Amino acid sequence: MSRYVAALAEAAERVAIAQEKLAQASQMYGELAARAKQPGAGPDIAERAMQLAIEAGRARAELDQAQAARNAFMHDARMKAGARWAKQVADVDGYDQRPDPLAARTPPELVAALRHMGR
Repeated sequence: MSRYVAALAEAAERVAIAQEKLAQASQMYGELAARAKQPGAGPDIAERAMQLAIEAGRARAELDQAQAARNAFMHDARMKAGARWAKQVADVDGYDQRPDPLAARTPPELVAALRHMGR
């Protein structure tokens, strides 16, 4: 199980690093964009703001990839754990523990089935 924990920690770290990169690039872009609007701002500020916008886009892509990898890992881990440990408990024959609302033929039967499911 420690292999899974290490892999999950690595995926979480990648997500945190990508989030930090995105936050920094976005903040710097916002500051430069505000400075670019001021009178007398040179073209170098606008160029740097454009570079930061590109960096922010790359950071966003890295974040998306890291989150996708983390989510895929977690899904795989849940599926493996579920296959070993978790089994769905079936209804006991003769007891109406989980009524089928789709079997209702009238609105009162549907409401009764939904109320029974909520218990």
